Amino acid sequence: MTAWILKLVSLDLSYNVFSDQLTPNKNTLEGLVHNLIEVRHLFLDRIIMPSINPNIFMNLSSSIKSLSPGGCDLQGKFSRNILHSPNLNLLNLGYNRNLSLDLLKFYQSSNLEHLDLSWMSFTKLIDLIDNLHGSISRSLGNLLWLIYLDLSWNQLSGQVPLSIVNLTQLEHLRIAENSLEGPIPDEVAAFPNLIYLDLSNILPNEKLLSWLYNASSSMEVYLSQNQFMLGNNKLQGHLPSSIFQFLNLTWLLLYSNNLSGVIEFGMFSNLPNLEYLDLSLNNLSLSSNNVSQFPHF
Repeated sequence: MTAWILKLVSLDLSYNVFSDQLTPNKNTLEGLVHNLIEVRHLFLDRIIMPSINPNIFMNLSSSIKSLSPGGCDLQGKFSRNILHSPNLNLLNLGYNRNLSLDLLKFYQSSNLEHLDLSWMSFTKLIDLIDNLHGSISRSLGNLLWLIYLDLSWNQLSGQVPLSIVNLTQLEHLRIAENSLEGPIPDEVAAFPNLIYLDLSNILPNEKLLSWLYNASSSMEVYLSQNQFMLGNNKLQGHLPSSIFQFLNLTWLLLYSNNLSGVIEFGMFSNLPNLEYLDLSLNNLSLSSNNVSQFPHF
């Protein structure tokens, strides 16, 4: 093995234009990982390696800070021990549809800031965790430094744990495309840094978004909300006026709901930063009376 590999602290082969040709065999990749004794950041996204045992990544140094084998078609079970790496800040296992995690537990000593577990095989995994029957583990609230959380496109069920309000550093939250029930904990002040929220296609529940309707004034003060993706949630009634208090809103997706009533087109002029609006597949009527200027979105 070339000596310089032993000294590598960062290796990024992700999204390579030659990724279709980068299909390392087991021996090659195991040898590479075994010799990355100084590596701190390892990005292998979109390198297809279905025959690779995901546990080879457990041979990495405890100094590893970033590990991202997203979309690699990894299969089997990924050891929970990777979450105990004392310096791990970023873990991206997303888009490995046949990969599960072993006993998902988080501890307050964790330094995780970015966690992407989207499009994984969680059904068997979550059922093993304290008999939660598919619920998100309460220990998630121990990741006090978490900035990015993506649990979308899994088969999670039950309620979002109250412990999620401990994640005060969150900027990006996606729990879309699951079977979760509401309400979302209404301590919205716990998310002062949130700029991206995706709750699309959550199992219909009339209380699911009660915090949005009832805590709008607090959200205006404490939450710089830039993107709402709430499509296909069976929201009913009129478009909530609280939406128009989010002056920094750039995306508003409320498609495929049961919203009704008349919308004054001029109302959207109150959202000066709005760039994308989707109200399709509702029962809304549009009135353009007294509109002097077409909104720029």
